[in-house]
Amino acid sequence: MELITILPLLSISTLAAVVFRRIGYPSVVGFIIGGVASYYLYIFVRVDPISLLNDPVLQILSQIGLILLGFEIGTEFNIKILRSVIRSASALEMGSMIIIWLIWSIIAHVMRIDLFHQIILFLITINTSTGVLYRVLREFHEISDREYRLLLSASSIEDIVAVLGLSILIGIGSGATISFNDFILFIGKLTVIILSLLYIGIFFIEKITKDILREIEYLALFTLTLAITYSVVAGLTGFSVLLGSFLAGVVIGSTLDPKPLTSYLSILRELGLLFYFSLTGLYIPVSFYTGSLDINILIIMMIISMLVMLIKYVGFSTSLWFQGIDLEHALKTGLYMTVISEFGIIISRELYTLNILPIYFITLSSVIFLFSSIISGLLISKKEILSRNIIKLVPQPFREFKTQIFIQRSSGRFSGMLNIFIEYMLSIFIFISATEYIRSLVESFYHESGYLYLGVGILGTSSLLWIMTVIFIRFINRRISSGEDTYLRKKAYQIITMIRAFTISIILILATIFQIRLLTLLEKEFFTTQLIWMIRISEIIIIVMISIILYQLIKKSYRYRS
Repeated sequence: MELITILPLLSISTLAAVVFRRIGYPSVVGFIIGGVASYYLYIFVRVDPISLLNDPVLQILSQIGLILLGFEIGTEFNIKILRSVIRSASALEMGSMIIIWLIWSIIAHVMRIDLFHQIILFLITINTSTGVLYRVLREFHEISDREYRLLLSASSIEDIVAVLGLSILIGIGSGATISFNDFILFIGKLTVIILSLLYIGIFFIEKITKDILREIEYLALFTLTLAITYSVVAGLTGFSVLLGSFLAGVVIGSTLDPKPLTSYLSILRELGLLFYFSLTGLYIPVSFYTGSLDINILIIMMIISMLVMLIKYVGFSTSLWFQGIDLEHALKTGLYMTVISEFGIIISRELYTLNILPIYFITLSSVIFLFSSIISGLLISKKEILSRNIIKLVPQPFREFKTQIFIQRSSGRFSGMLNIFIEYMLSIFIFISATEYIRSLVESFYHESGYLYLGVGILGTSSLLWIMTVIFIRFINRRISSGEDTYLRKKAYQIITMIRAFTISIILILATIFQIRLLTLLEKEFFTTQLIWMIRISEIIIIVMISIILYQLIKKSYRYRS
């Protein structure tokens, strides 16, 4: 391809990036808008824009930009710096991700979205733009050093989950035929690759760089070579190249000072990302040209974008609130986190390249990113008014609970309330995941004669566990009241928690089996569409009721710990 062919794409995208950067938006927005504008310019001068999408030179430059992006994300995950707040950041992100997953699970259940696409929407939702995070830290002048490291650590955890999630999606494909054993083997393979690359890097590269490479120019070239090598290894083993470059960044960040290296490679990274996201902009008109999209679908995508922003806002703000942050402050911070990262675009493009996703997913992820970048800026400018009005919408019992949290926080008992919340959300997450797995398992191995035996067996086991729990609790009560071994009290709490979680999981499994049994009657045309919807709504009500009961059980079980 001649250089004059890529000149319009390079010029328009650069100009658009400068303009959007000046008005406070990420440069990626300009790259995408520049790619869309370049498409119509190429059509006007009668140059096929699709030829640019298949050009090997542009593909290599785009891959280098993507690799360096993953490398930079890895360098930001400095374990030594984030060690002091990693527990709080993990609790923050765990609460946020569980809430987001639960909301998407309910939506997917009602709208009949399959698990694979639900995971993609989940990965798009959880990841916040890093550039916006830095802007949050600059604007909150009263933010403490610990809160700064907390948000930085939380952002790193989001990036790690997104990178690992992309690798898993690439490894399992559409997920239609993978078995449970294959999935376990895949996770084991992923773990071995990660640990091997980290071990080789941390224990050997430090010696090489100290004894041989000292000049910044050669260190930068070595770093680029390492990132590409790790990406190739990850690609050859069936994972995302972004995982390899991310691990290379973790290695460099743990052995060297990464700031001079990332600064030295920043020009090459920006050039690669310019072509990567500009080519992404070309995909959007192509989607309309090929008939994959129309204006109605575009409106639906904008509605999905608003839904993604709302789910992210609710999840992060709620989790931050339960971390002990003032509700108004948590709501303000949550507005900053509504800018969805460009990582969703990367996920969609990588899966589209492997023929796993259709082309309109690239447009969907691009619309989510562009929409959130623009709308969140307007919301952030009104954060004071919005936060005060949103607080008024919070019911009085929740406001009283907020006061109770801060009273317990000041008395040193807040960590117990936080642990209750984390355990509650984690238990619900495990319940729903286990239920969905059992659902697919029963659908795969179901036959008529085995239903009664399976139901009686599970019901009997559940009842036995409940009886054992009651006897064990009474025994522990007597030992504690008599002032005997406190170590036994802690062990009792752990055992009771496991029994409780397993028991309620079995209840949900029974409800799932009952539902599958009802749905199998559809083959005999016993049910109408309205009745099916009633069954699904009743399932959601049952899950909500069990969640409330579970919360009360968890709260009571903490008496055995304290």
